[in-house]
Amino acid sequence: MHNCKKRISILISSKDRKEKLKRLLETLNTCAIPGNTEANISIVDNASDDPYCKVELQALVPNLHIKLIRTDRPGRSKILNAVAAAETSDYFVFLDDDVEVPSDLLLSYMAMFGSSQHKLIAGRVFLSEDIRTGLTDIGLTSLANFMPKTKFVGSVIGANFACTRDVFDEIGGFDVALGPGTQLFGDDTLFGYEYVNRYGLIPVSTGQPVIHLPDVSRITIDCQIKFIETSCLTEAYICRKLAMSNYRITLINLWKVAILYLFSFTLKPLVGINKQVERYYLRCYKSMRLKLAFLSFSSTVESK
Repeated sequence: MHNCKKRISILISSKDRKEKLKRLLETLNTCAIPGNTEANISIVDNASDDPYCKVELQALVPNLHIKLIRTDRPGRSKILNAVAAAETSDYFVFLDDDVEVPSDLLLSYMAMFGSSQHKLIAGRVFLSEDIRTGLTDIGLTSLANFMPKTKFVGSVIGANFACTRDVFDEIGGFDVALGPGTQLFGDDTLFGYEYVNRYGLIPVSTGQPVIHLPDVSRITIDCQIKFIETSCLTEAYICRKLAMSNYRITLINLWKVAILYLFSFTLKPLVGINKQVERYYLRCYKSMRLKLAFLSFSSTVESK
């Protein structure tokens, strides 16, 4: 009898986070596999200083076959594109290495793919309660908390989303000029924008969210300043890459970054935020305004 099973590949990129990756694999081992479906895990060891061991990782997830691919040169987008191209699966599920997944992860994705014409589904990401207490909006965003209240969204977050093989190939995978990011920037966001440009808004998974357990060192003031700077530069890149029909949406996103940046720390005591840091905030804000003016001018010229 002909084998008509659907095939799912779970793709994970990881660098020097062995303990977090182990926890992810333990939770993946509890995932229910939909009927008439085969699943496997492809892990990209993104040039870790302490290389991962396939035997050790496979022992944590006996229910799913693991492929371990090591690259000696860091480059998340490029290697994930190469690994996806080598897969023969019908569907891809992308996860960060510092999340814990619910048991219905694959069931919910496959149910939505089977009941609709959608080719990309945004998964929800819930920042662990132990970490989120006291964080400002920009802190939550920079640590990838993605819990939309609507049924459809305008992009995805790389910590948890799924797509068909066909649409991944059509879009061309991840843009190698962009590194991983949050819902405000990154290769995952641009991938979602490209999909929306072709097919319309992206449905949000009805399944339970993954639990995000990030490195808390990312919530320092210096890291948040870097987050905003990177967001601004990346949004500029996305603005120029996307069609003019998406320019206004990206411009709104950039203004959201600016507003969050200016007001995110007002909820925290000002003790410890000295005049030098305040002046740095102001310089960054002025820099954003200059970039906005440049983008507006460049887009106007290119459209003529």
